[in-house]
Amino acid sequence: TAGHCGRDYGRATAWRPSRAGALALVDAYGAAWQAQNPAAIGALFTEDAVYSERPFASDRAIFTGRPQIQQYWTDQIIGKQQKICFAQCKEDLLMDDITNRCLAKWEASFEARRKGGGFKPVNIVQVALLWLTQPPNCSADGLPKIARLEEYWHSESVDQWTKSHEVDKPRGNGATPSQCWDFLRGFCRYGERCYYTHGVAAT
Repeated sequence: TAGHCGRDYGRATAWRPSRAGALALVDAYGAAWQAQNPAAIGALFTEDAVYSERPFASDRAIFTGRPQIQQYWTDQIIGKQQKICFAQCKEDLLMDDITNRCLAKWEASFEARRKGGGFKPVNIVQVALLWLTQPPNCSADGLPKIARLEEYWHSESVDQWTKSHEVDKPRGNGATPSQCWDFLRGFCRYGERCYYTHGVAAT
C-alpha cells in the first residue's frame, strides 16, 4: 500500500515485545524529553528509524535516521521548550497481537518559546504508533528499539484561551499585537474581530 501505510516495519518475527518493555520504552522517551537530552532520545531508535511528527508535513516533519531525529529534538526541545512535564497514560497502551507494534498515549505540558520572545504555557495530548524491534544483542531484559514512530496530537496554549476572551479588546497606544497563529495556519474564525494581527510580518 502507498502513503503512510507502506513499509512493513512491524512485521511479525519470533521475537515479540512485551507490554512491560513497551511501557518502559515510552517512559524512557518521556524522561529524555523532560531532561532535554536529544542523544538519549536518539538512542531509543534504530539507526535507520523514521520519526513522523506530522505525517502530512513530510517536507519538514518526517525525519529519517538517528542523526536527523536527534537534530530535530535538539532544535525543538533545547531551542524551543522548557519546564517539560511528561506523563504516560499507561492504562491506554495497546499491543498489536499480529505485528511488533504498540499504540501509546501520553500527556505533556511545557513552556514554548514565542517568536517575539518569551515563553507561553502549552498543554498537549499525543497518541503514537511505535514499530518495535528486538533489543540489541538479543537481550531479554533490554528496551526494544523504535524502528518507526508516528505521532498524532492535539495541543492548546494559554494564549489560545486568552484570545477567545479578548476578541473585542482594543489595540490601544498604537501598539501592534503579535500575529494570529490560526490565520497563519490558514483560517481564523474571528476574522476582522480578531485582536491579533493577520497577514505576513514585514521584513
